[in-house]
Amino acid sequence: MILLSLFAAVAHDYRWPIPSAEDFARFDFIGVGPDHPQPSFLAIAFEVLSWSAFGVLARSEYYVTRLIIQHRSFKTLEVVSKLVGDFAMGASIAIAVVALLRSTEFVTLSLKSAGIDVIAAISFILGFYHEDTRQLLGTFREKLEQETKESGVEGD
Repeated sequence: MILLSLFAAVAHDYRWPIPSAEDFARFDFIGVGPDHPQPSFLAIAFEVLSWSAFGVLARSEYYVTRLIIQHRSFKTLEVVSKLVGDFAMGASIAIAVVALLRSTEFVTLSLKSAGIDVIAAISFILGFYHEDTRQLLGTFREKLEQETKESGVEGD
């Protein structure tokens, strides 16, 4: 996670580990500027990856803290393995959901013109609650499959 935050700081041209007031004032997607006012897909994906990773890390720290408070034993290798698995799941789900919401209008929810603040907040939440998001997406997939079968439209 330290490497990810260092990489993010370098990519955003920050003075790491202590950014200046100017760094905070010009914080935006990577590559956005007067010549390129809209972020690229990769810039958005990088932000989602970074912020969802912080969400997964916060959730994992909460999990380990609960184990310690409850005086339950745990193995470091298991916790690290869980963190790696949670990171892969959380980041993947966050990127997929944000990409879907940026490319479509689902009911009245869209992220087409969302700024970095909204993308960061949603990505952090999706990373923190990646298990719930995965269950919700599974329910959504089942409803789509059911509607497809009922309408008689089936793939090969």
